[in-house]
Amino acid sequence: MAAIRGKVTKKTVVAAALVLVSLASVTAVQAQPNWVQVATSGPAARSTFLAHRTATGTTILFGGSSPGISFGDTWEWDGVAWRDVSTPGPSARWTPITYDSQRDRIVVFGGSTGATYHDDTWEWDGVAWTEVLIAGPSARANHALSYDSVRGVVVLFGGFPWSGETWEYDGVSWRLAAPAGSGPPGRHQPGMAFDEHRGVTVLFGGEPAAGQLLNDTWEWDGFTWTLVDTGSGPGGRDYVPMAYSPRSRKVLLQGGRSDYSDTWTWDGSTWEQLTALGGPQPVSKR
Repeated sequence: MAAIRGKVTKKTVVAAALVLVSLASVTAVQAQPNWVQVATSGPAARSTFLAHRTATGTTILFGGSSPGISFGDTWEWDGVAWRDVSTPGPSARWTPITYDSQRDRIVVFGGSTGATYHDDTWEWDGVAWTEVLIAGPSARANHALSYDSVRGVVVLFGGFPWSGETWEYDGVSWRLAAPAGSGPPGRHQPGMAFDEHRGVTVLFGGEPAAGQLLNDTWEWDGFTWTLVDTGSGPGGRDYVPMAYSPRSRKVLLQGGRSDYSDTWTWDGSTWEQLTALGGPQPVSKR
């Protein structure tokens, strides 16, 4: 899952696309990774989330928000151009999305439309949206969402109203995998990505109820959360874009809210800051 939120400009969407398209293509052998701006037209400027659809090699965008506006459109980026592929589906909202690679489905849960929070589950198969009418987590927004391709489940953590719950969705039903208090302290808008090489979900940062932005790193193996770093890497932040690079076998992090534009990698034991040229501008704190 990747998220971009803050001051919304036309470059917001472009920056979000780069997080998954350019950031995840960084290799372990590149001496000097570079950012390249790849588009200046496409969806309207907004705060939004993206997911990479490996079956087609495309990146999918759903919904998002800008001041006073919520979006409910669906777009596809093929590496060259954006294409509007909207069909009737979830109501306009700001919500995380992720990609279930085993079933070739984009998965959406909950989100917010202004001050209204949602608790519905939707899937997109590349042609149409379908609501999955099942019980699950309580209504929330600003949660983290990623896909565990080893166990074949979507992992959801946290959110607002403040939550420290961990839920999993297998395409049929949701289950509470870890109650609040058994893992990371409750928070909203952390970064989260699945490390396919090591088979763990990696969570970083976010904002707790106390308001102090966090810079801790946790890993979820499907049974237990483990605190693996207490702050040796990126500074505290929320709205953190993260993705996994299969080529470098590392989780990558770029920017986040609190005026950051830095790029980092996590190999399971150490955070390393990359000196990447160019790139998205800092997301200003609102």
